[in-house]
Amino acid sequence: MTSNDRDKPLQDRDQGLAQPAVVAPGDFRCERTPGGLVRAVLGDDIAIEPAEFHRTFPFSAPDELISIRDSEGVEHGLLADLADLPAETAELIRQELRRRYFAPHITRIEKLTEKFGRSHWTVQTDAGPTSFEVQNEHASLRDLPNGMLLLIDIHGNRYLLPPRAELDGRIRRQLEAMF
Repeated sequence: MTSNDRDKPLQDRDQGLAQPAVVAPGDFRCERTPGGLVRAVLGDDIAIEPAEFHRTFPFSAPDELISIRDSEGVEHGLLADLADLPAETAELIRQELRRRYFAPHITRIEKLTEKFGRSHWTVQTDAGPTSFEVQNEHASLRDLPNGMLLLIDIHGNRYLLPPRAELDGRIRRQLEAMF
């Protein structure tokens, strides 16, 4: 496989452009290996180790259309809905997805200052206290379908904020001025 091929995960390298196939629940199984990785088997002959799972719609349909990829990012199929899988298999995939999409919930903003187009945050989260910087541009703060706000720091780390209406008035005004 050439590096050019890796840039095209939906490309069927022999047949031209193809959509990823939805894998039937009966044709899929996965397990954690002794080394802690996940091994996925599609059908009778396609084994992927380590297997990676990606959400196609992480906020609007987090348990649907889960992409199954190898360590190079090549997509091997889609799981239509985790609810269709055996409970143990679905839970293993959810554990992997929680790790991939880790986003602490900000429970309290201790300090929020702005300087030179960046905001400096000192916060309490459900994972403990932290500080980070955010580039003050529209792409750094996103409204999610569930009303929550997604904040992305300068290193790509994600944090969840309560809906705007639930924020303290002072914080809400600061966010509106920054973003």
